[in-house]
Amino acid sequence: ELFPWDATLAWGTIAGLECAIAQISNKCLNAWLKTFKYAASLSPIDKDTATKGVVNAANIMLKQQRPVKEVRKLGEQAVRLGLLNDPLQLPGELTRGVSHS
Repeated sequence: ELFPWDATLAWGTIAGLECAIAQISNKCLNAWLKTFKYAASLSPIDKDTATKGVVNAANIMLKQQRPVKEVRKLGEQAVRLGLLNDPLQLPGELTRGVSHS
């Protein structure tokens, strides 16, 4: 098993590779979800990587036409962690504490 820092880096790299092949594939989505999961589990949390992971995962979910309820649930986790201001805030660029969707 990888240590959380290693897993965060590994999954971020995998996400980049998977998404280069197919931007809205389930493999791409799962890699971003794991990037978010591991970055959020670090102490202290890797806010930049976790934010990038959750925003990219949520945007892919919307492009796959997943129910908004699923996307909101993911966004609510990010709000609780202080990464987003709103569960459906999905900007390409985020100014933490300022940007709103």
